[in-house]
Amino acid sequence: EVCNIWLDEIIYALYSDLEEYVEFRIHVKNIKKAIDNDFEVAGTEYDTQYEDDEDEEDPDTDEEVTAVSMFSGQNIAADWFRRGILAERIFRPEEAERSHRAALNSQFKMVSCVTLLRMYAETQRLKEACEMATRALKELHPALLGDPAKQVELP
Repeated sequence: EVCNIWLDEIIYALYSDLEEYVEFRIHVKNIKKAIDNDFEVAGTEYDTQYEDDEDEEDPDTDEEVTAVSMFSGQNIAADWFRRGILAERIFRPEEAERSHRAALNSQFKMVSCVTLLRMYAETQRLKEACEMATRALKELHPALLGDPAKQVELP
């Protein structure tokens, strides 16, 4: 009895995660479709189906992320952050990394930075891990990594 309830809750949580993931993918696909159609939104037929085209619809560059964010007019930074966490839960590390990178220039920059640091350390990508550690330190105390003459003495 207890195992059945526990298993039902796990399956429901996985279903909810996948449903949210698909909704976000469709949303980004529709925004990119509208952008590609030279901002002709009126009369645009939006997709409601999801086809996995190996991440072709996802913004890959900072410019595409900015374009999607500006075009949607919503708090897309929070969406990118949520999507990063979601992608981690459903074992899509490339999407998680891309989503957290998109959220780096938002109010979630510190959490995204630490998450990326952890992801890079786990996959032994030391250069990227050091870059994220440096960025996190700059966020915590900008004077620590600035001009050596102005560095703060640590106790």
